[in-house]
Amino acid sequence: MVTIKFYNESHSEPLAIILRNDTKLQQSMGSNFLGSTEDFHKKTTEWINKTNSFTYSIVSDDTPIGLISLSNYNPNNKTARIGYWISSEYWNREVTSTAFNNLLEVAKSKSIKTVSSHVENDNIASMKIWDKHNCTKRPYKKGLTECAINLS
Repeated sequence: MVTIKFYNESHSEPLAIILRNDTKLQQSMGSNFLGSTEDFHKKTTEWINKTNSFTYSIVSDDTPIGLISLSNYNPNNKTARIGYWISSEYWNREVTSTAFNNLLEVAKSKSIKTVSSHVENDNIASMKIWDKHNCTKRPYKKGLTECAINLS
């Protein structure tokens, strides 16, 4: 069963291992992580604070397999951006879609009215997730589309 759980330090080791060893994920992200578990937790915590984020581990059978976030939360405009990554072992299995649906429920519980993301045009799986929620799309930068979902 797939759920999302608020990110905490105990999730750092399995997530750092995924980022260090999953070459397909590294290629899709355009980077690779070579740091320690402590480095991962420190960088993740710094990013959460810097981007005013609510960050959750995507968990399958009690094992963290990715991260999903509501970032750049603006309490005045009630907006946030969604970002996520997941071990390539779980790609094309509806796992990310389930986590995304769970995160939309979290966003609604926080009275967020609009969520958005810049999605790579060739990331068909992510586009399908956004399309399931009748997102509005507009060109952003070369190779990217801004997708937004109105939650109100």
